[in-house]
Amino acid sequence: MTYNLYLGADLAPLFAAPPGPGPVAAAGQVYNQVVQTDFPARAEVIAREIVEESPAVVGLQEVALWQTAPLGDPAALRPAYDFLEILLAELRARRPLPAGGDQRELPGGAADQRRHAGQLHRPRRDHRPIGSAQVPAQGVAPRVP
Repeated sequence: MTYNLYLGADLAPLFAAPPGPGPVAAAGQVYNQVVQTDFPARAEVIAREIVEESPAVVGLQEVALWQTAPLGDPAALRPAYDFLEILLAELRARRPLPAGGDQRELPGGAADQRRHAGQLHRPRRDHRPIGSAQVPAQGVAPRVP
């Protein structure tokens, strides 16, 4: 089974934002869309579909991690919506797992995969952040660390 979770917003305003305060306003607009698309409610439905179909493997796309921080303190970045954790919590609520059942990596090889059929395995997050953009004062070029 494969499922596109939809990242929750149209990102176009971020790319069309004028310099100065524009990116901050656009980020607020995008984040408001994320809130309005209510991923926790959608995750309930998705989890129910996954449990009903009971597939051997589930592939997910657009598994977003939305984080927020005060404008003056980017080091205070905290998760606001972690789509993977929200969906896993919904799956756990519908299908109790053995201790550590969602923490193991899926081993390689067809024999190992058959042996682990029917268990929930948490994928590794292999994505690496490319840096965080800092919104500059007006007239200063943006800097990406």
